[in-house]
Amino acid sequence: MVHIILLSSVILAIICSKINRSVQIYPFAVLFMFSAFRYMYGNDYASYMGWHTYMKAGGNSPYDEFLFTLLNRIFPNFYLLVAVTSLAYIYVIYRLIKDTLPIDYYWIGVLIFVINPYLFLMNLSSIRQCLAMLMFIIAVRFAIKRKPLPFLLFIGLAVLFHKSAVFLLPVYFVCGSKSFKRRWTVVILICLFAVLSLDNFQTFISNIISLFNDKDYNYFAQQSMQNSLRATLLTGLFFIYVLLNLPKMEGKALVYSKLYLIGTILGVLAMKMSMLTRFQMYFDIFSIVAIPLILEQTIKKGAIVVNQNNVLITVWDCINKYVMPFLLLLVYVLRYYSFFTNAMWSSFAQYHTIFEVI
Repeated sequence: MVHIILLSSVILAIICSKINRSVQIYPFAVLFMFSAFRYMYGNDYASYMGWHTYMKAGGNSPYDEFLFTLLNRIFPNFYLLVAVTSLAYIYVIYRLIKDTLPIDYYWIGVLIFVINPYLFLMNLSSIRQCLAMLMFIIAVRFAIKRKPLPFLLFIGLAVLFHKSAVFLLPVYFVCGSKSFKRRWTVVILICLFAVLSLDNFQTFISNIISLFNDKDYNYFAQQSMQNSLRATLLTGLFFIYVLLNLPKMEGKALVYSKLYLIGTILGVLAMKMSMLTRFQMYFDIFSIVAIPLILEQTIKKGAIVVNQNNVLITVWDCINKYVMPFLLLLVYVLRYYSFFTNAMWSSFAQYHTIFEVI
């Protein structure tokens, strides 16, 4: 059932991209119904519902964040809370894709959104941080326009949904559209390898996480878990693809690509401490526009011209235009398969609706 719905949204997006922008909402309408009517779907659903019931019965909130506590107090039942937060989630993602991507690349954004389980499904499950992420996406729109006050306002709202969003404040300085110089590629690579070589990296990150006193984050930080070498190498493919294409990006495309680059860097650093993937989700969402925009840029160049003076340039053009996109798609497919065959995420395999209990 899950796979059929996700596949149908992609097929619908392909059809809509051949028509016009007025029908681009349809695939997201499918995803909204999937999200709004879910029941006991995802690892965190039961926990959120349990605490909502407890608070409605007069119990104290387990959350330190004011806005998320307020939402639980306001909504008369958990099903309505799920429906409204799902609407906010799907609408913000819809606007991000619709307002950013050319119509011919719109379906690619939808494909990346649903084929990567850590974007659609995991964000759907992590309601509290997902709402903070939505505030961050809106804040970025103001940062691109160089409007610091609205940016600070929405980051403040994000913090009131999830305290980890406080670390997003410096992102304002990343959202400038100043061109990305090729020399920065070398600087980023050197800095990344330097950080990976630090022996006390886990201790340093754990100390930072302990500053905002989140019991869940503190717990995961203390586990000292690390991502596998295989997962790191696969993430590294996305990192290299984005990093090497950044110099050719401009405007909003450059900003969104830089934000996604941060996500890939956090994914690589997760080899030292997997806890960083909790922060990675704030930036990975921008892959739904960054990757299609990079694809558009490489395709726009037209046919590859053989450079007889520098064969390496020709080889890289071939790899960048054909090999890398194929490898990235293959990684997405493998991660999708791995996700649904992993016992840890078994709660995502069977889809249930609220109509089963109403």
